[in-house]
Amino acid sequence: MKEKRSYGQYCGLASALDVVGERWSLLLVRNLLLGPQRYGELLAGLPGITTNLLAKRLKDLAEAGVIERSAGEGYRLTSRGQKLEAAVQALGAWGSEFLQEKDPEACHRSLAWLLVSLKRRYQGGENLSVGLMTPDDEYRVNLGSEYTATRGEAEGADVVLRGGELPLMQALVFGAPVQAIEGNPGTLERFRAALSLQ
Repeated sequence: MKEKRSYGQYCGLASALDVVGERWSLLLVRNLLLGPQRYGELLAGLPGITTNLLAKRLKDLAEAGVIERSAGEGYRLTSRGQKLEAAVQALGAWGSEFLQEKDPEACHRSLAWLLVSLKRRYQGGENLSVGLMTPDDEYRVNLGSEYTATRGEAEGADVVLRGGELPLMQALVFGAPVQAIEGNPGTLERFRAALSLQ
């Protein structure tokens, strides 16, 4: 049996990279920050990963106590895995400086990825909820003492936006019109203002 690779350093950063430093590992964590996903959903949500590599990364992360398999829900982050959110946010903020060097039309984009990244923009001071419904998924973002974004439960939010992923992303970031909106449209403007998207 092949021994797991390690930096062999008595250092917190090296120890962290021993666990999540492999390609795709932190992206799996990012995708699970919005809640549990089944294997097929994870595969679809990580364009470019192979099924064998996904299986290996899931196994490695489970052995390290970062994720666990839950009956009926698929894979989810453990409390240890949830603690990686700050690192994911910090790396995302640092990496966003390089986005201007990329052609967005040539890259995969995802509403889920956007919702994870928006958390670092919220400074507090609001109390509202936004539901987002695409043909394939639904999400809910709550602004209160903190920013939370989860899969599901879009219905019942203060405002619910329906449409394709890209139009919903453009509505959130740029204020573009959406296919359908239920509730007070002013709530969307408050949401955008709270995240400094205006």
